[in-house]
Amino acid sequence: MNLNGPEVLLFLLALAILRATGRPGLFAMWPITFIVFPTARLYYGFPLYLYDIVSVLLLLEYRRDLLALRWGWNCLPWHYVFFALIAVSGVAWPLVVFSPNPQIAWIAFHTSLAMAAFGLSAMMFADPRKVRERAMLGYGLAASIIVMGLIGALQFGSPANAGQIASFFFRDFGDETFVNTDFYAEIAAERAAGPYGSANILGVVAVLGAMAASIVVRNRALLLVTFAAAAIALLSSVSRQAVIGLLLMGPVYFLMTRSRERFWAVLLSLTMLPLLAAAFMASDYVTPLFERFGRWEGGIENDANFVARYVAGPERLAEAISEFPSILLFGTGPDIGKLVAAGVDTHGREFGFASVSYLLFLFQYGILGLVAGVSMHIQAMNQLKLVPDAIRARVAAMIAAVVVFYLTDNMPNISETVTILCLLPIGLCAGCAIQSLRPSAFSAGGAPRRDFKLSGT
Repeated sequence: MNLNGPEVLLFLLALAILRATGRPGLFAMWPITFIVFPTARLYYGFPLYLYDIVSVLLLLEYRRDLLALRWGWNCLPWHYVFFALIAVSGVAWPLVVFSPNPQIAWIAFHTSLAMAAFGLSAMMFADPRKVRERAMLGYGLAASIIVMGLIGALQFGSPANAGQIASFFFRDFGDETFVNTDFYAEIAAERAAGPYGSANILGVVAVLGAMAASIVVRNRALLLVTFAAAAIALLSSVSRQAVIGLLLMGPVYFLMTRSRERFWAVLLSLTMLPLLAAAFMASDYVTPLFERFGRWEGGIENDANFVARYVAGPERLAEAISEFPSILLFGTGPDIGKLVAAGVDTHGREFGFASVSYLLFLFQYGILGLVAGVSMHIQAMNQLKLVPDAIRARVAAMIAAVVVFYLTDNMPNISETVTILCLLPIGLCAGCAIQSLRPSAFSAGGAPRRDFKLSGT
């Protein structure tokens, strides 16, 4: 949505107030811009999204801290790796094979800012003194998920509310656009989509955002409200991917958590699960969710979504590679669909788009992109042993969900909101690895420190 004059002034005022509290205040604004207002932008011949503005300010304010990070072969700077891949696959190669278009540079810049989330997350956890940064990020995440819960509650079951929410976030698309039709309002009322135009994205954001908030927020009352809002947003989205990711997070958390925490978690689960199950069965969410999962009764291979992702998608990609072998080396860039929409003749390369994010690494950045994407996740899993004990189980659970989302949909590669949330735990692991290997970060016995605080509360 293009902002009007008063909205621009309100954004600038909020930014000024947060900046007046010091640099860390920007980290509270950051998640609000990419979770609550992912479509909000200024338009002066080209779109400048609010989270682009805040991301640039963060990179400028913390440039010295970011450049001071010391990387190695066991802790690669994946944001720099993807910056290079974007420069080659998203700028240099398209200028060779396509006609020049301003969208090429804009898409590369926009995607690079999303990938910078890895570096910002690593910086926050590489330095034990970044207590306020982590705390402000937590408050911003919690506030954003609470808003998503409210949106989900308003949108689910109410076409009128769904239409108003869509017209607010997509008002510059025009009344004839699909997201501003009565038909879309009916769909969004059955599966809330929030500000994303996608119910799956809302569900995934609820799962990842709430878990990320639990890592950096220590106020239990705020976390309870955040989890409740996330549950409402998740159920309102009726997203199978999000539910599967959440269900996998539970066993991973119990396996990784400490014995004392495991005991209290089991006790709380045994106490609360029957009550939550009863509340769910009595709610309006039970029918659509059971209907979605009921499609697997005849075998998951008969589900149209499954076939589209794991049969038709790989086949299309294989056909595109056979016709354009250069995709294996250079990919097609981070968002060839926008180039097509801008009128760029891509000679049909966009046909190879697949709806599995690991395959999209190959489609977008070539074989090196696929290797980088998979290696990034493997490295994070290896670095989990260096994450502080107090949060290791939650980080491990979040990474498990991230892998599920990369395996089951295209969201991590096409939605900047999901991209950033998926990169937060990966960067966190890298930051903890950097912090644990600093000479000043070692205890007298030579073991990595585990005592640095995660928030100011």
